[in-house]
Amino acid sequence: MEEKRIAVSVENLTKSYRIWKDPSARLKAPLMDIGRSIINPFRKRDEVKPAAGRIFNEHRYYHDFCALHDVSFELRQGDSIGIIGRNGSGKSTLLQMIAGTLTPTSGMVKTEGRVAALLELGAGFNDEFTGRENVYLNGAILGLSKKDLDERFERIAEFANIGDFMDQPIKTYSSGMRVRLAFAVQAEVDPDILIVDEALAVGDIRFTMKCIRRMKELIENDTTLLFVSHDLGSIVNFCKEVIWIHDGQVIRRGDPKKIALEYTNFMHYGEFNKSDEDDLEEEEESEEETKTNSVSFSGSDVASLTPLDRADFPKNMIWEDLTSLEWDGNGGVRFLRSSLFVPEKDGSIHLLEGGETLEIFLELQAYKRIEDLIICCDFYDSKGNLIFGINSCFIEPVDRIVEEGDRKHFVFTTTLPYLRNGEYSVLFGASEGNYLEHTHLCGISAALHFKVKSTRLSQNHHVVSVPGEYRLLE
Repeated sequence: MEEKRIAVSVENLTKSYRIWKDPSARLKAPLMDIGRSIINPFRKRDEVKPAAGRIFNEHRYYHDFCALHDVSFELRQGDSIGIIGRNGSGKSTLLQMIAGTLTPTSGMVKTEGRVAALLELGAGFNDEFTGRENVYLNGAILGLSKKDLDERFERIAEFANIGDFMDQPIKTYSSGMRVRLAFAVQAEVDPDILIVDEALAVGDIRFTMKCIRRMKELIENDTTLLFVSHDLGSIVNFCKEVIWIHDGQVIRRGDPKKIALEYTNFMHYGEFNKSDEDDLEEEEESEEETKTNSVSFSGSDVASLTPLDRADFPKNMIWEDLTSLEWDGNGGVRFLRSSLFVPEKDGSIHLLEGGETLEIFLELQAYKRIEDLIICCDFYDSKGNLIFGINSCFIEPVDRIVEEGDRKHFVFTTTLPYLRNGEYSVLFGASEGNYLEHTHLCGISAALHFKVKSTRLSQNHHVVSVPGEYRLLE
């Protein structure tokens, strides 16, 4: 197999900043240096070598600070690397130099291909220009012709989904609208290298899920990804490797799960034992994996799927329209409406707690005869990690044959497991066949969303805890 080309090469990269003690020092310092050179032209100033994260070259009027020191690594086409570290460790400084928006003090960066960078919310936008004008401006900076941008503009506008604001000045945008447009431009120009610095922290859960899907598509298409985030779940989810930067220097590079665990221990206890590799491996095996594994509920005691007549709908149920949402599949069936319902609260609710009975109502339309219908509901957290799923394959089959033109109503009934506090979304999927071999008919990501506020397990370190029984045995 032919080895892929090097997309990013970083060699001995160093960045230092001169920090002035007061505004007038900027003028005094060069004048004093000129005076000293006149008095003693042969005097050489002592140079102090920089150390990452340290002050050096102390002067009466300034001192130099080394933000990043002697960083080197290479990435090949299609590699995805996460960069982690505490605030102020030099992560963003490194990305800015790779993106070309910051000049290194020493060292060299080489990139191969088109580089798209999301470093700040709407960085590079002109506030006086409209969204449309900024799309063309940013596209031109990335090397696209007007013809190329004309062809891609509808995709960018659809992804950003800001409506009539596309023709309004950027200065009228909210922070969420700015990041929508910024991500849409960068992700839809088919970059060879995508740089993301915490850009997904702003935005609602549906947009975040859309961004996550697009990033995964880019990775599958051999786009090289550099991803900075404090969310270790996303780092493990996206990246094949991780670089840990501490005080401006790379102290670890390797497997995302292993380094994420090491970093978590360091952040919790403030100590980093570089020699205790065996203990870390044992602890990694016993701890829950950083990347969330999905849990499929099976058995009628946990979940059930029931066909409904209209008369069976709860009176206080509120339907949510799904027809305007993006979907994929061959279109053999389409989801029309859905609803979350909690019988104990006698209502459609979007603030839930673990242990509650949850009913998920679905209405779908069949556009052809389906022999073996499968319906699934997958639950995701706000970072795109699959938490658990309910699949009709694992439940006693009900009405698996659907005729063309049928409009069917179903309800999943289950007990919501104990989840961490936060936002969650539900994906609906319909297929024909069985669990191992099936044809995808229709899928809608983030079809529903809800929040969890747990009074019992909000601080639990598990991603998901399931109900159970405990008793003492004699």
